[in-house]
Amino acid sequence: MNISRYVNPYFDIQYTHAVDTDYFLDNFHCHDGYEIYFFISGDVDYFIDNRVIPLKYGDLIVLNNNNLHKPYVKSNKPYERIIVNFNNKIIQMLNTKDYNLLSFFGNSLVNNNEIILNRDQTEEILKLLLEFEEIPQNAVWQ
Repeated sequence: MNISRYVNPYFDIQYTHAVDTDYFLDNFHCHDGYEIYFFISGDVDYFIDNRVIPLKYGDLIVLNNNNLHKPYVKSNKPYERIIVNFNNKIIQMLNTKDYNLLSFFGNSLVNNNEIILNRDQTEEILKLLLEFEEIPQNAVWQ
């Protein structure tokens, strides 16, 4: 498992790119902040609140601080995913007068938590997410 964490005084981001080959049982949980979850491989269903999403390559799931969720790993196939957790301070920094990004995590578009991407979008998102791994582990953004 590869875990990198990037912190600065204004916001906290945790980036995780993990591959597990052993079956594991995760408990339902939620976070203080927000989560972007990108599924790469495995035999996994994702439970969010009262729904189940059978995952396939490129599924992008967006979770807010109220979504109770957990993966259910159904076999010992390698389970690979990228997860980005962050608090609302980073979003507040990126807000504009015309758009509040926090509303994205609570609006009806994301109420089902899944963003459907086409193949090109999937590859672009994966490429962008993998760029986190090029940042030194002790990096502090200023």
